[in-house]
Amino acid sequence: MGIPEDQIKLEPLGDDVDENNNDEPLENGFDDNAGMDDDYDNDDDGGGFHDNLNDIPTERVEPMALEQSDELVVSSYEELVRKYVQGFLVQAQTYVQETDLSKRVQDWERKVVPKLENEDTHRPYDIHKYGEKLLARFEDAPEKSFEEVVPSQEPWEVCRYFLASLQLANNNNVEIVKDDGGKKMDCMKLKLLHRTPAHQAISHYRAPSVLT
Repeated sequence: MGIPEDQIKLEPLGDDVDENNNDEPLENGFDDNAGMDDDYDNDDDGGGFHDNLNDIPTERVEPMALEQSDELVVSSYEELVRKYVQGFLVQAQTYVQETDLSKRVQDWERKVVPKLENEDTHRPYDIHKYGEKLLARFEDAPEKSFEEVVPSQEPWEVCRYFLASLQLANNNNVEIVKDDGGKKMDCMKLKLLHRTPAHQAISHYRAPSVLT
């Protein structure tokens, strides 16, 4: 025969009494703050977990120092005026230099641009054709002065013939010699060596292996 439930009286355990109220039993016989120290720090940024679980010593990070300005602090009105005048003089000197350079560039353009535009009006320069004309003028004599080869020509045409003569000398078609007549200017002479221009000789050249 069992004991009626109204006669059963539950006695609270000695350790299961709430710390805040020793007279009231704990709910379900368990302490809600079980396992927590009395001096536990609730101000935990890790959501209730210790940030450094292994107790590894961490290096203290020192605050960064602000960089000091290189400019000196203006201590007086005179100092402010002096700094302003110095800055103005530096800018003025830079402006003068740039203005002088710009003027020189403009002078150069006024001299060169018209010549370049005039050069565009001339026919295209073919160094091989000018070289052939020079070689054709040695029909009556194997040696002539450069002045005889290009008589009464425009300055730009003389320059073209002169460049062609240098190419012919390089190809061993002519030899450039000095006139012994005592002239200080126009003493250049051309001596004919071969009449066939180098570019024609190369175009007609056939290797012995091809001919056989």
